[in-house]
Amino acid sequence: MPAVISQSSFGLAVAHLRNALPLAGQGLSWVVPMIVVLIIVTIIFKIKVKSN
Repeated sequence: MPAVISQSSFGLAVAHLRNALPLAGQGLSWVVPMIVVLIIVTIIFKIKVKSN
């Protein structure tokens, strides 16, 4: 992240949230959001398939 953004209040808030995620210490903070998005997309897909 560029220094201007990473030192802003938004950048600091994002960094804090990212560090609070499980597995952040191992560099795997992306796993939990990816699983959540996968579940949401699967639900939306099943709803669309049922409606057709």
